[in-house]
Amino acid sequence: MLYNYYYILTFIVLTVIFIYSRLFDVLLLYFNYRLYCYKKIRRPYRIILVRHGESQGNVDKTISARLPDSQLDLTDTGIEQARNAGKQLKEIIKDKTVYVYLSPYKRSKRTYEAIS
Repeated sequence: MLYNYYYILTFIVLTVIFIYSRLFDVLLLYFNYRLYCYKKIRRPYRIILVRHGESQGNVDKTISARLPDSQLDLTDTGIEQARNAGKQLKEIIKDKTVYVYLSPYKRSKRTYEAIS
């Protein structure tokens, strides 16, 4: 008689473990999917860094004594470098959405204008 209870209790315990393990598998799949969606939304596909083109400070080393560093502008060569960088970026990015972060310096803004 005791053996019958043992088998019944074993069956119940195994059934509970099976049910909870299935529930655990379902929950694990759900949370893995949510994590995948979160990572997909939050992470950028790629990060591209672009430095400004040739500036007046690269050509004339004494200009920084006359103008603040933030006011140094691009040279004609720097503008051409930025345009070339823009063409190369267009080939890489194509029609995807782009977020741009740039410095408040004049040469940085001019580089951005030439790229776009």
